[in-house]
Amino acid sequence: MLNETNNTTEQPVEPKKIGGWLYLVGLGVVVGPLMTLNTIFYYHLKSFFDGTFARLTLTSSELYHPIYFPALTLELFTTIFIFSTQLIQIYLFFKKDRRFPEVFSFFLILTAVSSVFMYISIAAYPNPDKTVLNTTLQAAIRGVFGAVIWVSYMFKSVRVKQTFTRQFQS
Repeated sequence: MLNETNNTTEQPVEPKKIGGWLYLVGLGVVVGPLMTLNTIFYYHLKSFFDGTFARLTLTSSELYHPIYFPALTLELFTTIFIFSTQLIQIYLFFKKDRRFPEVFSFFLILTAVSSVFMYISIAAYPNPDKTVLNTTLQAAIRGVFGAVIWVSYMFKSVRVKQTFTRQFQS
């Protein structure tokens, strides 16, 4: 890279090693997709195969409510999108790509908003299960506080700025 002030060539700075709080971020980046896969297989696919989805979404069912189909479908697609974003995060994290902090922050904000939406949609169900409602509320609160803390860290940390420096080369 040419330095315009004194016409010398600057060597690209090698990123710092992952360390400090980034170990915790890395653990979350690696474990997160496994947890999301568990959710997809244990919760979403199971509900299709055991008939739960049909019992909630078919108009002939006594459990039918018009909100169930759009809410459950949106939840499934959001979860798949989150999983895809997590795979991209793994790649960017270990490549020390400069886009990682933005993608990670986007993911945290998306997850927090998704959790809040999930709570609101479950609360709108007729006679929501109190345990599910409380668990969803706790997840939403954790998601919002986690996003505030980690997004702030991603944009204020000197280590993050010094670690994620590599630029995509086409």
